[in-house]
Amino acid sequence: MTRVFDDCARSDETILRHGESRFDFLNRTSREFFRHVCDEIEVWYQQSCPEKRPELRMRLRSSQFNEAFWELFIETLLRKHGWDVSCHPSIPKSEKSPDFLVEIPPDRPTFYVEATVSKHSGDESANEARLGSLTQYIEDNVQHPRFMLDVSVACQGPSDPPKADLIREIGGLLAGLDPDAVASEFDTAKSLSCLPSRTWERDGWRITIRALPVKAQEEPGSDRRIIGMSGPAEASIVNLSGPLKKSISRKATRYGLLRGPFVVAIWPRELGTTDQDIATALFGSEAVTSHRGVAGSARMTRRRDGLWIGPSGPINQRVSAILTPPGDYAPWTAGKGILTVWHNPWAGYPLALGDSVFREMRVDGDGAIVESAPGKAPGGLLGLPSDWPGPEPPFD
Repeated sequence: MTRVFDDCARSDETILRHGESRFDFLNRTSREFFRHVCDEIEVWYQQSCPEKRPELRMRLRSSQFNEAFWELFIETLLRKHGWDVSCHPSIPKSEKSPDFLVEIPPDRPTFYVEATVSKHSGDESANEARLGSLTQYIEDNVQHPRFMLDVSVACQGPSDPPKADLIREIGGLLAGLDPDAVASEFDTAKSLSCLPSRTWERDGWRITIRALPVKAQEEPGSDRRIIGMSGPAEASIVNLSGPLKKSISRKATRYGLLRGPFVVAIWPRELGTTDQDIATALFGSEAVTSHRGVAGSARMTRRRDGLWIGPSGPINQRVSAILTPPGDYAPWTAGKGILTVWHNPWAGYPLALGDSVFREMRVDGDGAIVESAPGKAPGGLLGLPSDWPGPEPPFD
């Protein structure tokens, strides 16, 4: 039997490394929490469409792990409803095909499903990769029994920085520091600004390093990371609806005119994506309108800049609905978070699901976005224990 993960003994309990892929971590870790996740993936894989397993396994074991896992999870969830699922159904006059055709017994209404993941642009992905490489280099080359580091990147250059120079700068910062004195001052001031710091600038990069004291009685073992805090030096507003719109738009016309409802199951990889972000992407950004000189006439409306409504009216009517996970979705939370179906009120083929675990959002007669079905966590349908993938903690 072909497996997704290597069939071998494992003894590596170290935590996820900066820049390490999810597959590489799951394939090597011996921690029971994550072994339960791998065991479930193996079960789902064996229950998936036989004709697609070779490609699916290859993608799970590559940089496409997230996309492949999401597709496998969606297929499994559809099957667990008792629905019939066909993979890559033929579409007349099209060389392409969506991921699934679903039939709901006993009346056998059908709908198509395409599973996808919204991602950053190529430039953003390259920036993330450079940051991941840099933080891992610091982890591999800096050790101190009584200090951790706060790393804040104010400016990021167009290419990798001279990492060895940065390591020397960090060494100079930590040399000669009295951890007890620094800890005492920090306990009094309760502010990061009082911590010893240096700002390093090279080749378009501007990085501030602060030394975070670790009390003697709290000295951790070798499994501890040197970087205790990291991130941008200044917060910024991120448009989370943009990647969603781009990803769904690419799928909307990919398969031509489908003779039935079409659902795009999309996993927004931007952590913390909310209902508001999704509503903005689909129905347009919020605005306030009022009649000049008329008191109390102000009301909340939406601009016509959404995926389903444009300046001239409804658009992308081939997409009947989208299916989204909660903002904290990950392979190890797959049994807990409620998934949401967002219905397109202008769809050429409206979607009718009947009884399911999905929460459903619709537009009511007054134009408000309302919840028409509450949904429930899919763990019960998947046959997972309530504390899955525990009861062991992910890390001690």
